[in-house]
Amino acid sequence: MVTIANQNARLTLQQQESVERFFARVQAINPGIKHLWVADSEFHSAFKAPGSDLMNGQGGRPVPVCFVFYNPITGETVEQFYRAGEPIPPCPINLGADTLLIAFTAIAELTTMLALWGHMSVRVLDLDVEWRHINNEEFTLKQLKNEARGAKGNEELSPLGLLGVCALHGISTRDQQHKDEMRRMILTGGPWTEEEERKILDYCGEDVWDTAALLAEMWTKISDAMYCREKIDGMKAALHRGRSMPAFARAMSSSSPSIRSSGASQKSLTIAKCRFASGLANARICKCSISSSTPCAEAVRTGTTTIVRWASGMPSSKEKRLSKRGGNKVTIPAAIADSATSEEARTRDAVASAA
Repeated sequence: MVTIANQNARLTLQQQESVERFFARVQAINPGIKHLWVADSEFHSAFKAPGSDLMNGQGGRPVPVCFVFYNPITGETVEQFYRAGEPIPPCPINLGADTLLIAFTAIAELTTMLALWGHMSVRVLDLDVEWRHINNEEFTLKQLKNEARGAKGNEELSPLGLLGVCALHGISTRDQQHKDEMRRMILTGGPWTEEEERKILDYCGEDVWDTAALLAEMWTKISDAMYCREKIDGMKAALHRGRSMPAFARAMSSSSPSIRSSGASQKSLTIAKCRFASGLANARICKCSISSSTPCAEAVRTGTTTIVRWASGMPSSKEKRLSKRGGNKVTIPAAIADSATSEEARTRDAVASAA
């Protein structure tokens, strides 16, 4: 099922103007980017966890349920719902270098794209990564927890989740209970009635509107950064960070079944990938540290050093000690150094062959 609509009214006039300024800023940095899409997907596991009646098993590729794409510049919205046994519709957006994908926790959308079409967006801005980059300190996290708790009438919200981050930016959203109920419906694995399908698409769309509103409120907070001891433009750094997300999505999708089915959390898998990229568990933590899900792409390319950050934004005690005494420089395997470039080449070739 595919539907197309116009949804610009979801953003306030101020938010719409902010997104347009953001897009102008991006095009000033990279004139090759012509399109902007905000996206969210829903999926479930291919099997049940032991003792569970839900399709929430750990490991394996995701089973896509739906995708919602929204272009905040043109107002175009595309919804796709994937029913078992029916043909998969083609991807409605260009996945090449002329399109910037905006998402919150983009690795979920990228792995879903891989499951659906075999390739994914190569230009990404992940607001989850950027939020962690802005607040990558233990004392900041504790403060944010208290602020998120009071942002919606003492409702318990994670300051690192989409609803919590939106609440901290004054964006009105549905409550966490509704989100939990919809996730449970999705994890039943279907089949769903037409009414339930509509509810799932609406729920997925709500995440897209929240992400678009968050982009409007948050992008100006992305400040200039020290990147491998060199000060660079903050938005350039954000786009640079985003380019490593497809490589991580590819690594997650092609990792061995033992890794995928080990029961490890996203946090643990991310730590394992960072350590694998460095070749050492005690890699130096440098000032360009951005988040656990994205090792320093410049360091990966130069092969001289790398960083490790936990998903919580807090290094371990051992890492703190290493950071204080300078840590170790490491050599990174060439396969990892070339991952971002090869992913873009794979997507370009796939798009060309499909044309």
